[in-house]
Amino acid sequence: MNGRIETKVFVVLGIAIGCLMGFDVISTTLILSLGGMELNPIMAYIVESPFLHLGLKIAVAGVFIWMGSIAQKKAYGSGYAILCAPVLMYSYVGFNNLSVLWMLT
Repeated sequence: MNGRIETKVFVVLGIAIGCLMGFDVISTTLILSLGGMELNPIMAYIVESPFLHLGLKIAVAGVFIWMGSIAQKKAYGSGYAILCAPVLMYSYVGFNNLSVLWMLT
């Protein structure tokens, strides 16, 4: 595959990860402000501070992108798989948060 296309795919997946994680922070903050609660006991303390929550999401997104770029150099296509995993997971999280917001409003 063309190197320019590979770069574009990585950029699009990286932007998708960033947008989905950003939406998770915003929607979780809204849910908490409407009286909802965080069900994940590991994240319960972290989501109390939107800045801490956002910082963690940025760090996790960076790790995924870093791992994906290393994997892509070692085995073609593996980097895409590593980046698609959080995109799929956070797509589900986003839809779940939308449904919770729908029920709370």
